[in-house]
Amino acid sequence: MISTKTYGSLSLINCKNLKSLGNLKSVEGNLLLQGCSSLEAIDNLNYVSGNLWLDDCTSLKKLPNDLRIGGFLSIQRCISLQTLPSGLEIADNLWIDGSFLESIPNDMKLKGRIFYASKELKKMYNDRYKFIHCRI
Repeated sequence: MISTKTYGSLSLINCKNLKSLGNLKSVEGNLLLQGCSSLEAIDNLNYVSGNLWLDDCTSLKKLPNDLRIGGFLSIQRCISLQTLPSGLEIADNLWIDGSFLESIPNDMKLKGRIFYASKELKKMYNDRYKFIHCRI
């Protein structure tokens, strides 16, 4: 059972049977979710003070609305995630690779840039954000 708040970084790597983060609401540090292939949603999380890495979470379909991230957000090979949540706040850059994101919410607050490695993401272009195509 994960506490509602962690003090320090939390890394969950190759937790193949993890379906949820339970009542975890905040992480005072970085949060790394890598290879958590059964994780479908992160329902209760509302704050990560550092960076949030979502890598190879192939069943992840949903992030919570009004999620605040104090660092960057990296979404890599989360093939079931098609949208970003309303009210998303990212204090640094957004990195996207191997994703099928269809849109970026109009109310997203981003202080950095969007780096992407998929040509499909160009259709999400919005004058509010600086997009940079690169290889991640």
